[in-house]
Amino acid sequence: MKSWIIYLLFRPYEPIEPIYVGIGKRSWRPFVHSSNARGNRPATDFSNPYLISTIRKALRLGLETPVIVMRRHLSYENVCACERALIAALGRRDLKTGPLLNLTAGGEGKIEFSELSKAKIMAVHKGAKRSNESRQRMREAQLLIDHHNIHNFGARQKMSVASIAYWANPEHRIKQRNRVLGRKRSASAIFNMRMAQQARREEISRLNTGRKASDQTKAKMVEARKRWWKQHPEAAERLRSIAGEANHKRWSKQCESLAGPEMS
Repeated sequence: MKSWIIYLLFRPYEPIEPIYVGIGKRSWRPFVHSSNARGNRPATDFSNPYLISTIRKALRLGLETPVIVMRRHLSYENVCACERALIAALGRRDLKTGPLLNLTAGGEGKIEFSELSKAKIMAVHKGAKRSNESRQRMREAQLLIDHHNIHNFGARQKMSVASIAYWANPEHRIKQRNRVLGRKRSASAIFNMRMAQQARREEISRLNTGRKASDQTKAKMVEARKRWWKQHPEAAERLRSIAGEANHKRWSKQCESLAGPEMS
């Protein structure tokens, strides 16, 4: 499958020169290095600490590391050959042959697994339960990634369209419902969910406070609400029932208070 890219990273301060040749299968792959550098992990935790240190120096200077995608839609064999050729042509700093911070001759990108290999890996991991320490490490690793910068606007649009199409399928919605149906959450999880919901409501309220909608927007909101009630008649009937009971109780209390103790 011809889905590989090869890219170059440049040092944004003097001397301005190429510092890294990389390959990947995703459009956001060139930006992973900058996202890793923004984290708090020591540079020695990464496979190329020299590259991370260089990017962090650029960030301290208020500079972004430039990226140039050299070729797209390459096969794995071709992209590895291009990477080896570029590294050999530009030279590596550790060998004192050039400016690149690459620590190998290139061509070590990850190969796609065969269907048989995927099935074996799935069988090993299916049903496995990770420890709390492992989950915490995974969470911290995800927090270090700047997902907004990794995914460009076009990629985010594709992800949004794919998500909408996925949830538009009733089979997927039923599958998700059955998966979580009957799940018991801990008291701390419920508390965290409620706090997150409250924070979202407060944020929405803060953003909308003092905001005035135009007449056109108000008309659209009214029409949308009318359509919703027409599409959900059971909800409308349930609301009428609740409102009827509430009104009955309210008027009963008022009548009792007007009648006085002698008629109650």
